[in-house]
Amino acid sequence: MRASRILAITLAGTVVITLLFFGSWQVQRLFWKDGLIKIMAARSAAPPMPLAEVLALPVDEQEWTPVFASGRLLPDASFALYRIGANGRPGYHILTPLVLEDGSAVLINRGMMDAESFKLALATMPGVPEQTVDVTGILRPGETPAFFTNDNDPDNEAWYWIELDLLADRAGVGLLPGVIYADADPAGADLRSGQARFDPPNRHLQYAITWYCLAAAAGVVFFLRLRRKPGGEKEI
Repeated sequence: MRASRILAITLAGTVVITLLFFGSWQVQRLFWKDGLIKIMAARSAAPPMPLAEVLALPVDEQEWTPVFASGRLLPDASFALYRIGANGRPGYHILTPLVLEDGSAVLINRGMMDAESFKLALATMPGVPEQTVDVTGILRPGETPAFFTNDNDPDNEAWYWIELDLLADRAGVGLLPGVIYADADPAGADLRSGQARFDPPNRHLQYAITWYCLAAAAGVVFFLRLRRKPGGEKEI
């Protein structure tokens, strides 16, 4: 067997094995994602727990857990967070710290409002009552910016991701490590609440099928190619 033929077989085998590897990896990701979706769905459907009890859980068991808390919304410390809504239109989530009875504070995502700019959102942002309010919602962690996410600009009150340390500094309070996405605005304003939505994409099955089909196609192509003699005739 010529060296060129050995090399071709080696390359063909490497390509097919690599494609099969990626297909199998996507199958593993499929089972992982299915399990995660089931866990998060069950967790978010549970009855609300006191915030302190949830924060006492291991960190990986806190996210998407329903919580409730009582306290006083901090006046003059609300922020507008730019987001694209479920309707595809831009808007702003209203974030306000809730000061709890023990003096600690947690950031509340009160809901979403329509506005054409940060300036208009800040000018029309609903205020907060002076009395104690009750909040129920889903607990989520702070955010990590994606590659194309804009940097926050606190000097101009322009917020593109939930940067808890910087928000705490601007509010002048220490914030607990989590954000409550309220079921309804505890201040009673007409905001689109319930902004916590767990709907992760799960296309791993399609990806796995694609990789396996590519592996099969590559195997067939290489098999037919290797059956031919250098002159173009098929081998017997």
